[in-house]
Amino acid sequence: MKHLLLLILGGLLLMTTQLSYSQESDQQPVPTRVPPTPVPQAVVNLEEELPSQSAIARIRESGIVNVGVLYNNPPFSQYNIRGFVSGYDADVANSLASAWGVLTNFVQVTRDPQEIAAMLRRGDVDIVIGALPHRREYDALVEFSQTYYMNRQALMVLSSSEINTLADMANRRVGVVIASPAENAVNRWLIRSELPIDVQTYLTLDQAYVALAAGEVDGIVDSEHRLLRVAAIRPDLTRLLSETVEQEPYAIAMLRQDINLRTLINRTLHYLTRIGRMDEIQQVHFPGERYDDIVVWRNVGDAAPALDQYAVDLTFPSLYVVPRIQSGQPLRVAGIYGDAATTSQRNLDAFHRELIQAMVGRWGGTVEFIPLSAGNPLELVANGQADIALGVEPDWEWVNRVDFTNPYLVHGLRLMSRVGENVVGFADLNGDTLLVPSSEPYAVDRARALAQFLSARIEINEQPEEAIPVILLSEDPEADAAFGDSLTLLPIIQAHPEQLTLTRTNNNTGRWYDASYLPGAECAAVVACQPRLMTFATPLNDIEFRLLIEYTMQEMILDGTMERLWTMVMLPEDIPTFEIWPGSSIYLGYRLGS
Repeated sequence: MKHLLLLILGGLLLMTTQLSYSQESDQQPVPTRVPPTPVPQAVVNLEEELPSQSAIARIRESGIVNVGVLYNNPPFSQYNIRGFVSGYDADVANSLASAWGVLTNFVQVTRDPQEIAAMLRRGDVDIVIGALPHRREYDALVEFSQTYYMNRQALMVLSSSEINTLADMANRRVGVVIASPAENAVNRWLIRSELPIDVQTYLTLDQAYVALAAGEVDGIVDSEHRLLRVAAIRPDLTRLLSETVEQEPYAIAMLRQDINLRTLINRTLHYLTRIGRMDEIQQVHFPGERYDDIVVWRNVGDAAPALDQYAVDLTFPSLYVVPRIQSGQPLRVAGIYGDAATTSQRNLDAFHRELIQAMVGRWGGTVEFIPLSAGNPLELVANGQADIALGVEPDWEWVNRVDFTNPYLVHGLRLMSRVGENVVGFADLNGDTLLVPSSEPYAVDRARALAQFLSARIEINEQPEEAIPVILLSEDPEADAAFGDSLTLLPIIQAHPEQLTLTRTNNNTGRWYDASYLPGAECAAVVACQPRLMTFATPLNDIEFRLLIEYTMQEMILDGTMERLWTMVMLPEDIPTFEIWPGSSIYLGYRLGS
């Protein structure tokens, strides 16, 4: 029976290969300037050389954006029979060009990152959007946009297998394609987990899949979309584990330190997300998957970003942070409340102090916290008085003065009620009293707006945050719930875990109530909004320092340091999956991993 199954699978794979060859043969009459798989050219010297102008100048002058893509990577990009490039990446590139009012010219590229960097330096392409994973080793060659699609290295097992978690693979065999990103991901996974697993290598994913079907291996690892493609011939035979082996974030590459173009691309991606275009693209190529890879920042605006809004001359820091740290000077940190007036502010200060000390400790450095600097941390970084700002929300009005990192914390407006009370959302508070911290005018305004939207009669009672648990837990409480920032409510919950709770959605996820930057009705009225992001701000275009921050944070997530620190500011069930770029834990001579 096993031999019969293998013959059937082999025949189906052969038919798939022949069909693919037939489709490529049909494309031969279509004129092309390059062969189907271009051979990488000799790479020029890629030593660091600061560009003088942004590629925006070339795009504006020609009215064309030259986009590097792969011609054989469905569903992201492929050169189709009509002589056009189609796919997810092509749709994103065309949407960017349309927003800028220019045309798109697709240029075939290889997967070689050094050749991609060389093409960007020569001006052969302005950007590359070829399902390019953001890996740390690539950061030395190119500049990356924010992640526009989060792929993953996943584990596929037989549907009948008893394997349900990655840990279940202990003392089993896993198959990977030799010298592939999947093999590197598996090696890093084994180092982190210390699981005893026998790794079997294959020349192609088809061979690994046949080995899985034959029982020669217990699972195979590769990019999720590649696994789904190879399994399409027998979708009932296999399944993917929900647990991820390694994230594979796809981002747009451009010339290194072309911050003007990076800002334009990122803001346009946010704009396309805001108007629903990114979700449209998602539904075309991955039906049923809601697009949520980009959380829109504050002040993105209602109009598409225009090319003439961005300068063509590039600016660079007069002083870089890393050399200061390496010379023994302390890291100057803004964003600390100091003698804070509230419990939640003191709690956030404690979290931030531990976070920064743990981070800088991995560099062997020292820290100088700027007291009472929570009121203007961005200004302090922008004018050179601080090296980094803590606890800031990314804002498009500041992107020409500072850089924002990926988020390290989420927070936002939540509803807190007594345990056992039938309070799920604002609609359940009609005719009731709602406590709101008097120190949070935004929460007061938001509560009134939500009540008005729902036509609910809710009395808003502003109180100091220390008084809220006293009122809610009194024998004859004068209010039915409290509403405020999660950073304010969490210390109250932690002090009274058996008596107070934060409300959740029907699928047991956190129900957030912040105003959405997406169009439409009040999201929190019926479904959960997205929480607000908390990021670091660093000096503009100081790429080495920004990457040092990003890598260190990611290593602290991987080794469990952040899991411990997050308990100070987030409930365990509210901690999202934060982005991690695969790669070495050593950077600029610092060993960032524990």
